[in-house]
Amino acid sequence: SADALPIMSGICRLRGQWWVVLSHSEPASAQIQILAQALRDHAGPLLASRHWPPAIREVIEGEPSE
Repeated sequence: SADALPIMSGICRLRGQWWVVLSHSEPASAQIQILAQALRDHAGPLLASRHWPPAIREVIEGEPSE
């Protein structure tokens, strides 16, 4: 309906746990940025303890890709 709220991707906390919600109506690039933000903001130890391919690390760290 015209009064329906738009469905958007985002990060939320529910009952003490962080959740990433991805909307199929948003482009993949927007979904990737939401995932990268969630990792940056809430998974620091995981990021530091794992090897990530350079292209993925650039997205997570917010560095521009070539």
